[in-house]
Amino acid sequence: KRNHSHVETLQAAVTSETAAGIITYTASVVFENATYTDTKTANAHEVIRISGKNRYETCIKIADYFIERSGSDKLPAVVLATGKDFPDALTGAYLANVNNAPIMLIDASSSARITTYIKNHLAADGTVYVLGGKGAVDDSWLADLSGYTVKRMNGKNRFETNLSILEESGAKGGDIFVCTGSNYADSLSASGIRMPILIVGGPLSDEQKQYLEGGIVKKLRPDTMIGAMAAYISDPNI
Repeated sequence: KRNHSHVETLQAAVTSETAAGIITYTASVVFENATYTDTKTANAHEVIRISGKNRYETCIKIADYFIERSGSDKLPAVVLATGKDFPDALTGAYLANVNNAPIMLIDASSSARITTYIKNHLAADGTVYVLGGKGAVDDSWLADLSGYTVKRMNGKNRFETNLSILEESGAKGGDIFVCTGSNYADSLSASGIRMPILIVGGPLSDEQKQYLEGGIVKKLRPDTMIGAMAAYISDPNI
């Protein structure tokens, strides 16, 4: 007691108990015939990292996890997009959501690996939704999928492709996110919500205005939307 350099280190015995999503850890140690305890609590949520050596291997791992969580050994659909750019895959998030499908990325070097995976895991009556034109996802990459229903959604640019995806997803009327199409951050933030996304790059095109008729628009980041949308729009006649 007079010399604080005299320290004895003891190994505590630790137990844990989980109830109502909370883990309670209890540490106990005996010193000079007395028992000392302390408790700490933590959320019981599990942290899972899904990764591969590149974006294409990672999307396969995500698809594996998707299948595991679904409780089925086959996928009802797959959404296929280029891994070289972001707009098609991001705006396809809602299409994937409503079809209970993972998004899989593809390029020339990964096409054989990705299409083989799809053949092994897609149900016989499943659908492959291809996002973008041939410049994004070449027809030759899809040759092995000829036995499946393959639907391509494309346009002359990312904005027309976006509208084609929205039409295919059945998103007509109701709430919709409007995000800039020149960068990925805003649409990525919105993609996890079960709500369709319209990307814009300036003043709305006639096709975009026509699509929005009768809907309600939630605008993200007004600084990125100048010239495209100036306020929260609730007028069904806009």
